[in-house]
Amino acid sequence: DCDKNIWVGTKGGGMARFENQSGRFHSFTTVDGLPNDVVYGIVEDDLHRLWISTNRGIACFDRRQNTLRSYTRADGLSGDQFNPYSYCKSSSGMLLFGGIDGITMFDPHNIADNPFAPRTEIRGFSIFDRAVLRDEGRIRIIRDERNEIEEVRIPSSCNLFGIEFVAVNPLAAGRNTYTYRLDGFDQEWYTTEQGEATYSNLEPGLYTFLVRAQNNDGLWCDQTTRLKIRILPMWWQTTLAKLVYALIVTALVGIIIYFVMSRMRMKMELDIERLENRKIAELSQEKIRLYVNLAHELLTPLTLILSPLEDIREHGTTDKYVASRLKYVRRSSMKLLHIVNQLLSYRKAELGMFRTRIAMQELDPIVGGVVAMFEETAQNRDMDYILSSEIQGERLPVDRMFTEMIVTNLLSNAFKFTPDGGMIRVSLTHSGGRVRIAVRDSGPGIPRGERERIFDRFYQTDESISGNGIGLAIVKRLTEMLKGEVTVQSDGATYSEFVVSLPDDIAVYGPDELAPQNEVQSSKIGDVTLFLEEPDTEAASDADGEPTPRESILVVSDDAEIAKYVTEYFRARYVVHTALDGQSAVEMLRTSEPDVIVTYLKETRFDGIKLCHTVKQNIRTCHIPVVILGTDDTPDFKLRSLEAGADGYLAHPFSLSLLGAKIVNLLKSKYRLQHYYSNSMEVEPDKITSNSMDGEFLKKAIRIVEENIDNEEFSSNDFSRALCMSRSNLHLKMVSITGESATKFIRKIRFNYACRLLLERKYSIAEISSMVGFNSPSYFATSFKKHVGCLPTEYVNRNKKGDEQ
Repeated sequence: DCDKNIWVGTKGGGMARFENQSGRFHSFTTVDGLPNDVVYGIVEDDLHRLWISTNRGIACFDRRQNTLRSYTRADGLSGDQFNPYSYCKSSSGMLLFGGIDGITMFDPHNIADNPFAPRTEIRGFSIFDRAVLRDEGRIRIIRDERNEIEEVRIPSSCNLFGIEFVAVNPLAAGRNTYTYRLDGFDQEWYTTEQGEATYSNLEPGLYTFLVRAQNNDGLWCDQTTRLKIRILPMWWQTTLAKLVYALIVTALVGIIIYFVMSRMRMKMELDIERLENRKIAELSQEKIRLYVNLAHELLTPLTLILSPLEDIREHGTTDKYVASRLKYVRRSSMKLLHIVNQLLSYRKAELGMFRTRIAMQELDPIVGGVVAMFEETAQNRDMDYILSSEIQGERLPVDRMFTEMIVTNLLSNAFKFTPDGGMIRVSLTHSGGRVRIAVRDSGPGIPRGERERIFDRFYQTDESISGNGIGLAIVKRLTEMLKGEVTVQSDGATYSEFVVSLPDDIAVYGPDELAPQNEVQSSKIGDVTLFLEEPDTEAASDADGEPTPRESILVVSDDAEIAKYVTEYFRARYVVHTALDGQSAVEMLRTSEPDVIVTYLKETRFDGIKLCHTVKQNIRTCHIPVVILGTDDTPDFKLRSLEAGADGYLAHPFSLSLLGAKIVNLLKSKYRLQHYYSNSMEVEPDKITSNSMDGEFLKKAIRIVEENIDNEEFSSNDFSRALCMSRSNLHLKMVSITGESATKFIRKIRFNYACRLLLERKYSIAEISSMVGFNSPSYFATSFKKHVGCLPTEYVNRNKKGDEQ
């Protein structure tokens, strides 16, 4: 060149300058601004600039400013690729370069830089490579007054979008360079020549796209074009949703903490409960040991009490007062012995000292025998007492002793909680491979919260009811030893039902649980009625028929002095009630029932005869004896009194001793009729009633029972409904006429009919039991013996011998 520097072009190494002073080369390559590293020619113009032809255009190197500027076909060259050694400078200063597309010739003095700095405009916006020109759905395109895109709003689901931009530069022919940055996302500026930027997966928020352009001569535009891009969050990305997420996370953390704390607290409570249960079990064992030791200690004095009592009973005593007191002593001693034996039995069961002795035998007679032992108690308390069996004649795996103990304890519990006049039903069923013994009573029921605890030893639902709380614990223990289960059902108000379920397959028992072959198992229970709480059922009179102080007299008198006089005389021997007029007496009879009515009424509208007529015409009171005290001693007045139904008449002035003797005779007559009824096999209404109304009532009662005699479900409730009376009124009526309850009356009719059928000798005992309302033949036989005094077969044989003689 003009400065005597040597410039060398290479085929791949760019251009190099040799420096004379240092003797070293300085290289210029594409890094320094050459369009290509293959140099074909180097020419110096009159302005001392070097023009270099390459494989990609011509470059101009200004040595003074040390800058490189490239020109291509877009700037007017015939082509971008030139040939080696094909270059020259004309005498006029024109430069010529030969290339594969021809010769390029130009005057370097006429080539100047582009003075226009292009402004960038946003040309378009695309989503998923699809141009968006207007609003679509949640997409909003906002333009300014020049119709240029100012802001774009898109949902976050449009996570791939592109921005197209262009620089308005007519002199650059599209040879512009752009630099852009997305404010809020990009950390630096990016350079491109394509006029497009693409973004994806941006978080919701407000971004600003910044872009500016550079022309072909490297002149940058001072104005930066801006485009606001607002990415709208989806509903799950909103602040409210995030708040909800935070609350949910907080709640989950709280739940987890609560769950962990609950588990820790539960574990602590379980540990405490186990400790308490262990302490309770230890205390319970200590209690049982104490009770058992006391029970052993009590056996000896009980033996010394009961043995002399039995000797006294065998020798007898003439003092009836002493005899009755000894009876109470014996009952209490036997009850104490029963409690002692229960404690010992439970202890034996806990220690495994009880061994099951399972054998194939009939369950029906075993249960029927136990049920029959409670029959008299049920009759005395006017209870509906029913045994229903569906397993007659079936042989099942049974342990007689265990079964008797289970049924005895269940029935004792039922009688303890069932009120007088209630219902107790024992059912035997067999289905689904299980034998079930169910005892249902009409007691007060068991509250739901106590049903799981009633089988715990020493636990009682009602402390006011006597008992030791061990009977049901024995039932559960023995049932478990028989590989069964016991459950309870109750509505907590009107009934309770205990169900013992046992397997019907003897194969479930091991060889050591079976009874030896040919072993005969006999009953192990005694008179269980001695252990039950019963009201005093002593006879209403002594051997001489004298009334006891339990009889009551109703004195009706409108004369206060007479009423007081009679009351004071009889108060020592009877319970005396008074009424000052006939209407009051009728009102009193609706709620109470005296044994005798003594009336002294002088009122013309409601005198003694009218009161007597009212009493005798009422079916509920017609059996009550009435004695009229009158001032008229004429035969006509006496006849009117007797026609009204009076049982006695005394004229004024009367003798109280005579009145007392009259009352005693009336009561004796009543007791004689009841005694005749109790000792007679047949019920004869005309012989045991004192008036026609009672006779008709008794005949109707007999007819109703005979119509339902084969119905085992026929109870005293059904009986009272058929007679159109309340159960309590029916009970009082039957006791007044026969001395027995309605339940005993039904039984007597059944057994009297059974006796007639037995004497006819047309039916078997099983058929007769069904005909008289007994579902179980064994229960019928046991009950028949209690009523008649012998078994049905013995009754037939006894009457057969009598006929032969």
